[in-house]
Amino acid sequence: MRDINKNPIGGLGYNFMKTFIEYYNSTFAFSHDGLRNNQQNPNGSWNGLLGEVSNSRAEIGIWLGNTEARHPYVDFTAPALHMPFVFFTNLPRATLKWYGIIFVFSNDVWLCIGLSLAIVFPIYYLQFWLHGLLTHQTVRDALYLSIIMPVCAILQEAGNNPTNARFLLGLFLFYGIIIGMFFDSNLISFLTLPELGHVPETPEELWKMREYEIRFLYLPGLACDQFFSRTKSPMYLDIKKRMKVIPISSNTQSLMQTALGPQSVQLQYDLSGQLNLAENLTFHPAFVPLRMSRKPIFDLPISFILRKYSQFTESVSYNVGKLQNTGHFKKWFYQVLNIARRTGMDWLKKVKSEGKTEKLGYKIVELTEDAMSSKIKPFKLVHFGLMFCCFLSGLSFAMTSFLAEIFLLWMFKNQKRNIDSAVLISVNACTV
Repeated sequence: MRDINKNPIGGLGYNFMKTFIEYYNSTFAFSHDGLRNNQQNPNGSWNGLLGEVSNSRAEIGIWLGNTEARHPYVDFTAPALHMPFVFFTNLPRATLKWYGIIFVFSNDVWLCIGLSLAIVFPIYYLQFWLHGLLTHQTVRDALYLSIIMPVCAILQEAGNNPTNARFLLGLFLFYGIIIGMFFDSNLISFLTLPELGHVPETPEELWKMREYEIRFLYLPGLACDQFFSRTKSPMYLDIKKRMKVIPISSNTQSLMQTALGPQSVQLQYDLSGQLNLAENLTFHPAFVPLRMSRKPIFDLPISFILRKYSQFTESVSYNVGKLQNTGHFKKWFYQVLNIARRTGMDWLKKVKSEGKTEKLGYKIVELTEDAMSSKIKPFKLVHFGLMFCCFLSGLSFAMTSFLAEIFLLWMFKNQKRNIDSAVLISVNACTV
């Protein structure tokens, strides 16, 4: 952490060195220039942090992961922290599908309702047939009534029903009311608490979900760069082909786009990702707009590095191990995280007061406020959209059927009038 003048005021490595020199009564000069190229040159020399230490331009380097390629060139202390390489993805979205009305009941319940209707149809028709056989009075439109009566009972719609079928219809109406009550209550539950979409949580899921865009923060020579350049795993090779490389200057913007946009992930180290989240995407301390993968791509132990066979290696490594065992590094990290979170909250509050000048930041504020406003939300227009679509579809179908009937009736009357005219002409002709 730095102050306004970019001078270091805190942090894991800085706190360790401060404690170390106070204990050993020494001094140090702390350089925090950005060393972004950590690759090895063709002649075997190294750039970046490892090159500064191996060439004796610095005594101690903070921080670097211990890998097979780096180990022969410098001394690594005991691991101070583990930094998993993970991916961040947006929170699962709750969506309502147009066919969501089917999800109210399970498949076996729909099957039972369909079977109950299919069984009642012939029972009604048989009753009408027996009634006509016994009373010698044929029930008009018996087949139509046999089908429409149970359907109307399920839909709780009143109709002009025959007297001889009212007892059986009353029993089925009671059954229809129970089905309707369950359907209405489950529909409300489905609309207010819809199922959340699934987002990838492991590298295997990310590999299979090919619709996701993968963004990779590229820094030459880092362990993640070495991993993807040397891996032979078909899964990670396929992920590598889908990766979109972004520079470090676009890191924060890319994280915001990941939080706001659907079907995108960003590969990043756990600790640096948490710091970026705290400093740029945290408007409320209880809400994090990104989800971190449950399983890392790899786990990297990070250490202090010293010149090969340095006289300080043993004492520095001993103190790193002791402070790691006592939990000091974790405590210092959480302190840095809290400072970054307070800074980020102040910045986003300023963004909110200024309006939409900072578009991505303002959208993060809106996302947080919408998520933290209430656990139980009132109905919105989208909740009624499905029902109104069904209503409008039925109304349109009914109106089309009505117009078709009017047209057919008009054609029938015209045809009948033409026939009557032809008959009248024929009669007149015969009379003449």
